[in-house]
Amino acid sequence: MADPPRVLILSAAMGAGHLQVARELGRRLTARGSPVAVADLLELMPRAAGRALRWVYPTMVNHVPRLYDLVYDHFFLAEQRQAERASLPVRWSLPGLGALADDVRPDLVVSTYHLAGVAAAELRARGSLRCPVVTMITTFGVHDLWLHPATDGYVCITPTAAARVAARTSVPIEVCEPVGRPDFCRQGRPEPRA
Repeated sequence: MADPPRVLILSAAMGAGHLQVARELGRRLTARGSPVAVADLLELMPRAAGRALRWVYPTMVNHVPRLYDLVYDHFFLAEQRQAERASLPVRWSLPGLGALADDVRPDLVVSTYHLAGVAAAELRARGSLRCPVVTMITTFGVHDLWLHPATDGYVCITPTAAARVAARTSVPIEVCEPVGRPDFCRQGRPEPRA
């Protein structure tokens, strides 16, 4: 019997959603016997860059939503060539991600955050990462920053999202239910709110 695969799960603490999915996926894979490492892409960047990005996102969303709209329209919705995609954050993360991959020696890399998926696929395209890269699209919408030509497969949380990915790539795509902790949804009726 073969050993369970070593899995490196990449995410980012840009809000809690992506990171919580990564942690739950890691918990499930560990329960099946796979050695798992979960990493925050922001911690793989130079310290000042990671801190700045961690501060910028909630600040824009909570205090300057119009600026976030402009960023989203420019980077997420506009069609971009591979080299243009969020190039600075991805470039900042590549040395740290490469070092982590050398240390962990994963059999599979799974990303739950779009820039982490692009960074892992970029390392794969450069030949620095030899294992398959799978991106788990944790949102209902699929923007171009989730996609990279060197990604080996995608997992989507809805058939609609999977169809959108299938229209733009020819790699395998799977559909799963949203990944959440078992205690997130309790059985039965919710308790009344105060």
